[in-house]
Amino acid sequence: MFDDVDDLFTLATACFGPTLGQVEQNLRASGYAPEQVDTILMTHLHPDHVCGLVDENGEAVYPNAELRASEGDADFWLDEERSQALPEEERAFFTMAQEAVAPYQEAGRFSPFASGDELLMGIVARDTHGHTPGHASFMLNSDDDAMLVWGDVVHSYGVQFADPSVAIEFDSDPEQAVHTREAVLERAVDEKHWVAGAHMPFPGIGHIVEDEEGYRWLPIEFAPIARDSE
Repeated sequence: MFDDVDDLFTLATACFGPTLGQVEQNLRASGYAPEQVDTILMTHLHPDHVCGLVDENGEAVYPNAELRASEGDADFWLDEERSQALPEEERAFFTMAQEAVAPYQEAGRFSPFASGDELLMGIVARDTHGHTPGHASFMLNSDDDAMLVWGDVVHSYGVQFADPSVAIEFDSDPEQAVHTREAVLERAVDEKHWVAGAHMPFPGIGHIVEDEEGYRWLPIEFAPIARDSE
């Protein structure tokens, strides 16, 4: 979640299982209400990212927010004809994505974006497809620093940093996912920018460096106790 004074926006609305789905609670614990969120940027529309958009009754958790997702993922996951053509056991991801996005569509608060679009001031969408047909990452730029929010470019950091050619079962296009991961890791090393990843160990922010086994994750130092400056 980011607060730039004029806009309050979040880049994650995770759900699934006992250890996920805490975004709303953590938002409130930070002193904000879901109604204050102006914009939600989705890296992709897999259920573990998108289902936190709605509550148990299918109502929007963020009723005043504009929901943004890539054109590629919107065209794929929200296509009811495509999902209905699949065997019933293969429709679950489509159904969950469609149900999560529906209240925002009905309220006129869903708008897809293209790669290269500046979604908010200083935040540009990057095409990182492969894990899903329209998987996107977001480059956050400030005057003297930058951070890539890369979504699911990496799932198993213990394996895929050492060998980026390892794909996972949930990749829509495993070959493209590998190509994307290799390119993103190389660029992160070259540009030395920060990285924020959905499946990285807490706090999920750090830098990428090369080593003799491939790549290595250098997490940001986390200090749980804030001290007032004197």
